[in-house]
Amino acid sequence: MSWGGGAVSPEVHAEWARRVVAEYRSAAAAQELALWLLQVGASPDLVRVAQRTAGEELDHAELSAEVLAAAGGMPPGPVHRATLALGRSGGPLEHDVLRVGVELYCVGETVAVPLFRRMLEGATVPIVRRVLTRILADEARHRRFGWELLTALLGGPDGAELRGVLAAALPGIRARVEAAYGGGSAPVTAEARGWGLLSGAAYEEELRRTTQRWYRPRFGAEGLGW
Repeated sequence: MSWGGGAVSPEVHAEWARRVVAEYRSAAAAQELALWLLQVGASPDLVRVAQRTAGEELDHAELSAEVLAAAGGMPPGPVHRATLALGRSGGPLEHDVLRVGVELYCVGETVAVPLFRRMLEGATVPIVRRVLTRILADEARHRRFGWELLTALLGGPDGAELRGVLAAALPGIRARVEAAYGGGSAPVTAEARGWGLLSGAAYEEELRRTTQRWYRPRFGAEGLGW
């Protein structure tokens, strides 16, 4: 299959196949986090947002699969079940809610917003623009959910204890996001850019901006370093 009369590169196929799997895993993570929030007695509003997030991430996986099909790529194979579980640390569940909420939403979804915006700016294929527009709108809500969850947890009766837990966890979270998005200067072709791909340098640039605009001031306001 092709788009606009020409074959689409394997680079595009591989990236959109990766996104299908990533969005599916994000749906599983949000669904499990919603259950954890119920179990720790979080506010119904937060539980409902987590449940909505799970549905939106599943939509993103389906939409990404549509792009992959439009590009002529093959669907990814089954997702390994072990990668669909958040996993417990062995400590109190509240600690895991904090750890997951911060890493996936305060950190992951916060940098995802400018990344998807930048993908959309360079995309020229109509189906890609439609899908990225929808994902971008949802990611902004997911980012807001993360920071609202953090505020609720640190403002609760266990806030002092949780602040200490987060202070210990942040260096590892920072290292993982920098490993994921500090990808160097690997370029992409004009065709790939039209299909919504970004260069490694673009990922790195948006991570630096997000660190300055979000991570340092937001965590700093809670007395936490980044």
